[in-house]
Amino acid sequence: MKKPLVLLGLAASVASADSDPNFWWLDEGAFQSAVISTTSHYRGEYGAGFIMWNATLAAFASWYLNNYNCAFQHSGGPFGENMAFGYQTPAVSVAAWGNEAVQYDYGHPGYSPATGHFTQLVWKATTDVGCARRCLRRMLGGLGGGGDLPWEEQVDATRLHDYAVSPGRLEFGLQMI
Repeated sequence: MKKPLVLLGLAASVASADSDPNFWWLDEGAFQSAVISTTSHYRGEYGAGFIMWNATLAAFASWYLNNYNCAFQHSGGPFGENMAFGYQTPAVSVAAWGNEAVQYDYGHPGYSPATGHFTQLVWKATTDVGCARRCLRRMLGGLGGGGDLPWEEQVDATRLHDYAVSPGRLEFGLQMI
C-alpha cells in the first residue's frame, strides 16, 4: 500500500515542478517531500527499505554549506554523501543519482565513481536522509548509516539481492547526508 502512495507523490511532485520548479526548492515541506519520495522510489525498485527525514543530517548538510562557502566537494564528514548541482528540482537531482544504475556492473559489484551516487542511494543499511540547499541553489544531501564510502567493504557479489538488482536550469544544488 505504501509503494503506490510514494509513486503518486512522485508523480504529483513532477507535475507541480513543471509549473513552478522554484516551489520545490523554496518550500521546506515540498523540498523534504520531493527528496523522500524520489529516494524511496529508487530504493523500492532495488529492494532497499524506505527512509525517514533526519533533521540532524539536514542540519549537518546546512552547516557544511554555510561554513564552507558552498564549495562543491564532499565534506569528509562521518556520513555518506551525494551532491548535485544545476538540476531543475530536488526530485530531478535525486533521479540523476538513481539513473546511474544503467552504468552499474553487476558482474563486478563494488564502488565506482560512475555509480557511487546510485549505490549510496540504494544502500540497504541506510535508514534516513537529511538534505540542505544553498548558494546559487546548490543542494547538499546525505544518507545515514555510512553507505558505500570507498574505503568500506563493498557489494558482495553473492548478495546482489541486498543491493541493486533490477535493470533498471536552475542552479540549485543538493547535498544529501
